[in-house]
Amino acid sequence: MIAVPRRETTRHDGTNHGCRVLCHLDQTDCPCRMDASAPILLPRADGHHMEFKQRTIMEIADMICGNFKAEESFFGYRSSRYLTEFFRDCGTNYAHDGSTRNHWVAETFLQILAEPQPNPHTPPETFTRVIRALMDQGDARNEGEERAGALAFLNTTLAREGFAAFYAPDKQCYLRHIGPAPS
Repeated sequence: MIAVPRRETTRHDGTNHGCRVLCHLDQTDCPCRMDASAPILLPRADGHHMEFKQRTIMEIADMICGNFKAEESFFGYRSSRYLTEFFRDCGTNYAHDGSTRNHWVAETFLQILAEPQPNPHTPPETFTRVIRALMDQGDARNEGEERAGALAFLNTTLAREGFAAFYAPDKQCYLRHIGPAPS
């Protein structure tokens, strides 16, 4: 496992930022240059760490960005402006800075996962709002409003972290802990 502290690094374009997942030509310790199955440790309110693999974070980032072929995707494409709107609709103040979309979303997602959580098996409230917004039934693409394909794709990703998403009778997407991943 690797601990990923916030640090100033240099992007390919020479600008500085706090990186945890972006690729760098000059950073050999950047998590993206390590094994994609290695978990990224995030502090929890109780002092423990919620472990999410980089692969999981990047897959969710791609879902939020809609980085798939339009004719096959279950998730709509979001440009910079719509990424900012998405996160504002989730009750945050995150605004896309013009960097690579899925890497920015992954970094934002890490910040959200580092927020306080009520217990080891319940993610931060902001995380649940992001998942709920991502899985809004009104945003269905290439499938019915029940979003069976999107739900299956999301659940494949979340399962490696011990969570599953489901729709309740109110047609909102919720999460439940299904396994031992949080430790």
